[in-house]
Amino acid sequence: MLTEFKMKKIIFIIILFIKCSLGLGQVTPNYLNHLPKGFELTDSRIESDFDGDGIGDLAIILTNTNSIPNLFIFLSSNFNKDKSYQFCEWGLMVHSFFYENDILILISTAGGASAMTVNDSIKLKYEYKKMVVIEGDVTLLISANQ
Repeated sequence: MLTEFKMKKIIFIIILFIKCSLGLGQVTPNYLNHLPKGFELTDSRIESDFDGDGIGDLAIILTNTNSIPNLFIFLSSNFNKDKSYQFCEWGLMVHSFFYENDILILISTAGGASAMTVNDSIKLKYEYKKMVVIEGDVTLLISANQ
């Protein structure tokens, strides 16, 4: 005869199987389908879990109609709720864009190949449900995707 413990275990396994087979797990949103109008894709993008929720996030450089680079950050923890994202106009050429030790870094340099000097850079980190600037002079705005 089945004990109450065994019944609960069987029910749990059935529910887990149904959830897994229906694909109800955490899925990274397709952010590229929700990019703002009037911007073009570049090759500069970083996909990682910035907000630590187990779902992929996206930091991407898009250029506007005047070819000015803009940084856009899509966090799954916000995007899945209200399709919001963070952005700022960068306005400089992008030379280095990477994610290291939980910090997103964007660097612009100038000069010849042998004498590259840093023009400007920003460092961002996930805090308080959004990416915040921890170094650099830029303001991240929050917008709802249309």
